[in-house]
Amino acid sequence: MLDNVKIARVDYGVLAGRRPRAAGANARLGAHGDMIRVPILRLTAADGSSGFGFCVAHHDRITALLGRRLDEVFDTATGVGADWLPLEYALWTSKRVGTGCPSTRCSPP
Repeated sequence: MLDNVKIARVDYGVLAGRRPRAAGANARLGAHGDMIRVPILRLTAADGSSGFGFCVAHHDRITALLGRRLDEVFDTATGVGADWLPLEYALWTSKRVGTGCPSTRCSPP
């Protein structure tokens, strides 16, 4: 059941890669270059199920998730709470955490 699932582990990392060609400038930034770095967060529940996604939150905010129930940070009716928006993508994929269903392979209830 969604409201009883506790977040037991958080793993943060950066996926780094090389683009096939350099990305040019846009209206805000100069040339982006040929390297790309994407920050990723994986959340794992006490039952071993997990979700992941893009994350730009500070380390303190990420570790604040440990021990929290998923329903404290995510509401199925309204989505991610305002305090947790920097972790939004990982939380959305984690809404299936605790259901025994991989987040990318299950249809909505």
